Amino acid sequence: MKVRTYLLLLVLVLGGLGIGAFLQFNSPSSQAAPVSEKTTSPIDKMPASEGDVREIPANALFCAKSYDAICKAAPVADPTGETSLDYRGEIRALRVLRRIVRTNPGWTTEQIENELVARIYTKERKDKLNRIFEGVRRELVDLINQQSSQIFTGTDKDVLIGRIHKVMLELPENRETYSDATDLYTKSEIYYERSHEGELRVRVGGAYVLNTSSEFSIIFTMAHELAHAIDPCEIQHGAPMNYGVYEGLVQCFVDNQWIKKEEAQCGNKDKTSEVFADWLGSEILARSIKKQSKYTLKDKVNAAVNAVRDLCDDSSGFEKVNLDYYPTDIIRVKGIFARNALLRKELQCTTSPTPKPYCRFEPPKAKGRL
Repeated sequence: MKVRTYLLLLVLVLGGLGIGAFLQFNSPSSQAAPVSEKTTSPIDKMPASEGDVREIPANALFCAKSYDAICKAAPVADPTGETSLDYRGEIRALRVLRRIVRTNPGWTTEQIENELVARIYTKERKDKLNRIFEGVRRELVDLINQQSSQIFTGTDKDVLIGRIHKVMLELPENRETYSDATDLYTKSEIYYERSHEGELRVRVGGAYVLNTSSEFSIIFTMAHELAHAIDPCEIQHGAPMNYGVYEGLVQCFVDNQWIKKEEAQCGNKDKTSEVFADWLGSEILARSIKKQSKYTLKDKVNAAVNAVRDLCDDSSGFEKVNLDYYPTDIIRVKGIFARNALLRKELQCTTSPTPKPYCRFEPPKAKGRL
């Protein structure tokens, strides 16, 4: 799940107090803070020799310095849209809320929240989210089915696929849908959870809906959240299966220094689940890009950049990631995502960023065998 703590004053005041408090303290004369995202445009050309100028290959920066390409270069548009930093979505959502309050001074909190839901979660936006969610679900099921019987037995596959099919994308019809988390309507959060009744669901914050138009960002995010249904810790709450495959996979996470050994245990402040979700989300995203046969190389690179741009820490200090539960953005973007073997193949990256093999599902080692 993508959970961030924001230092932006507007969000601290409005998000921290909640919608109810916002309605009490909102002033008709208040003005929204301007949104600005200043970045330096990447160099488009480089000298090959004196008197000669040639264009840099579209994949050059990504293949050589993936973190810079994703988190430091100027924003890009892929054929489906763009991705902005999370705080921008929260500002947009708060502006929508402010307009509703200012134009309907006599409304109750319930009326305002219902109108906020109606304006953000439109049928068009919800249809798009549902379409992408179901597509990602199919890709995950295909990935599990494609694993050999040495990795997952038929019973293991049934368990994993069964859990994937149980996850529901819960999008609000009105304020009652997220009545236990109404502040989510103005947040950029999107998360998987197991309810007290045992239901598996994914919830989507209103700010995320407003902020992200790139379908590749949504694909990665949905794949990340669906992956939690079968992550090394969550599967322990389901039907029994052979966990040996997961033990080897988690050890690979440790070997690649994505997590420390003490962080690889399920329980309080473990990072195993988030690393697994990033790892599996990267594979699903790479498969999605592979299917875009009509895309140019530049289109594919931009799609990859947009897929995880919202994982980047904002250097201006507007947001901070809780590193008790998440690896650093460098590990997530550069270490896990940009090292995916299929993604690098699709982006025509000829060199590997590290000699260590990329993690994958592998048959469990026999006891006593190194």
